[in-house]
Amino acid sequence: MKTFKDIRESKVLSKKKIKGIPVEIKDGKKGIELRVDGDLVADNFKSEKEANDTAKEVLKALGK
Repeated sequence: MKTFKDIRESKVLSKKKIKGIPVEIKDGKKGIELRVDGDLVADNFKSEKEANDTAKEVLKALGK
C-alpha cells in the first residue's frame, strides 16, 4: 500500500546513467527538475529533452 509520502513525492520521468553517472529527471513543483549523482542541478525546465541536454552539458563541464 502506498503511503502519503509516496503519493506526495514527484514522479520520475527518466532515470539513467550518462557516462557512468546516475541522472534522474523528475516532475517537480516548479517544473521538471534535474538531479545528477543525487544533487539537484535545476528545477525549472519545460521539457524532458531540455533537461537531458543540460545533463550532458553539466557532465561535459565537470570533465566526466
